[in-house]
Amino acid sequence: MKKFYFCLIIFVGLSCSNESNDSERKTKTFKTSTQRIGDSLVFPNNYENPYNFAGEIYVSLFDAYFDSSSSATSITSIIAKVEDLSTHDVRFNSFKSPSYLPISEVQIGALLDDETIYSNAVISSSSLSSSSKISLTSFVTSLVLLYKQGATEFVLYDFVVAYELEILADTQLVESDKKTLLIITSIARQAAVRPKKKPKKNTDPDWDLMIGNIMAGVEGSSSGVAEAISWSLVAGICQNNMSIHSK
Repeated sequence: MKKFYFCLIIFVGLSCSNESNDSERKTKTFKTSTQRIGDSLVFPNNYENPYNFAGEIYVSLFDAYFDSSSSATSITSIIAKVEDLSTHDVRFNSFKSPSYLPISEVQIGALLDDETIYSNAVISSSSLSSSSKISLTSFVTSLVLLYKQGATEFVLYDFVVAYELEILADTQLVESDKKTLLIITSIARQAAVRPKKKPKKNTDPDWDLMIGNIMAGVEGSSSGVAEAISWSLVAGICQNNMSIHSK
């Protein structure tokens, strides 16, 4: 297993330069996707994705958290606030099963401490097939690279939509893999195009996407849609709080 983690880390590292070109190619190809696909896309949604609702619920709870002027300053208090807000969200609760897995402070903390190592471990231990694991790793690497290069919200959006359309058109993917990947991309797409919101007003043209946010969604998705949303949300909020992220 350790060897696999090491290989996956090497894969991510080697793919950065290749993915840079690949990201640019895909971005150019799909940058007019909104016009070409029409009513199936209403920025920042993609209704071609049957799990688009996961991202919508994520955004609703994300906004509710910051609109509440929460003073949470630790992972524990953020988890408690998110869990409380989610119990009052009708759509979230409609996807919350009796066996709902509570957000793990330990796992969120590990993710924030070392995103790269934790992310490789999450992907490798997921229930996804080998080909889907490689596909997801490539997608995350490319998306984060675009983010770090200062891509606009529209470029990030089109890149995610392009990947979603590839997933939907792939006849070799089993349905369980498609479901997991599409839940993850739905949340990633919404997170990628939103201005970074912090307790203090921030008008910088920055965009809220960090690899940990996506990986928390991967971790949660193994249990269900609700878990994918809440786990990703907590990671996203923590990553907006630099004092927590730097610990």
